[in-house]
Amino acid sequence: MCLKLNLSLFNVFVALSVYGLGYLAARLTIFHRVEYYEGTELIGPAEAKANPRADYITKVDQPRGSGWEYTLFFPFIYLEETVTYQWHKATR
Repeated sequence: MCLKLNLSLFNVFVALSVYGLGYLAARLTIFHRVEYYEGTELIGPAEAKANPRADYITKVDQPRGSGWEYTLFFPFIYLEETVTYQWHKATR
């Protein structure tokens, strides 16, 4: 029983590691971060710098959320966006 549990945990660890390495490769080659300040559409970009920064990750030269790569790596993208948003909010 314990051996089966250890093997299944090991398989989960291996699967998450492969998924994480795949995201790392995609992040370095396919995705890039777009710097965005909340309220930019209402006022000019210079005035919006006072608003909280909310970066998002997208494919190069495409709108946010397009492509199968974005759908595949959405959990890690969401995690990274959340962590960076909280970081910018805390260091403000």
